[in-house]
Amino acid sequence: MKNNIQNCFCTGELAKMFNLNKQTLFYYDKEGIFQPEYRNPNNGYRMYKFNQIYRLALICYLRKIGFSIDQIRDYLNDSSVESNARILRKKSEDIRKNYQEFLKLDDIIQRKLLFVQRKLAELSIGEVQIKQHPRCAYIPLGQEVSIYNKEVFYSYPTIAFYQYDTKEDQYEVTFGAYLESEYGIGGEDLDKVRYISEHWVLSYCWKGKYSGIEQKVRELHKEYNHLSLSANSYNFNIIDQFLEKDENQYVTEIQIPILDESFPVQKM
Repeated sequence: MKNNIQNCFCTGELAKMFNLNKQTLFYYDKEGIFQPEYRNPNNGYRMYKFNQIYRLALICYLRKIGFSIDQIRDYLNDSSVESNARILRKKSEDIRKNYQEFLKLDDIIQRKLLFVQRKLAELSIGEVQIKQHPRCAYIPLGQEVSIYNKEVFYSYPTIAFYQYDTKEDQYEVTFGAYLESEYGIGGEDLDKVRYISEHWVLSYCWKGKYSGIEQKVRELHKEYNHLSLSANSYNFNIIDQFLEKDENQYVTEIQIPILDESFPVQKM
């Protein structure tokens, strides 16, 4: 209860005034950044004087702009206006830097979602299409054992390149980060960019584990061998481990280039 004579507040009243949980005030007391003016020796109740609200308001302000408890403690211990202004300017710089980092993270999320949305709108599971694929860019990532420590792997959709080894009668698989747009690519990554030229492809929308793709590529070669298909293919991972836990639900677009320059005059 508020003591009008001493103009003090109990913990509950002060917490209500600042829209705080009482436990927050207990925590501030424990950390030594905001302690009661008086503590009842009989029941341990804390009492705060009215002029303490300015210090609590400062603490709430600093918490709102992201200060840690240790940073607040340092701020409170420095009474210099110039020093505190310098600290606030540094905090502002950090916030702006973090804001830019959050925007980059959001770009990664939006890039992924838009790619999946566009691909799923174009394809149907189990459907074969012959279409012209435009020139596109990618950053080589190498074999699977080397891709997971590369930041670019997590930033862009993945292409799996299946290079056929005639001697071994098997496919060597390497990976790339697919760039629907080269906007924002810079530094070392820009030097690594490679291109797939515009060409006609046999496209198949595969649903299932990646381990089944090689067999499906072989089946497509056999069924559509009249189209002069390339021995190699590349596959766009659409629904992958970032969206689906069940490997049987993965969705991949298999693309096999058509080598015949007279295409598309021919028919399927």
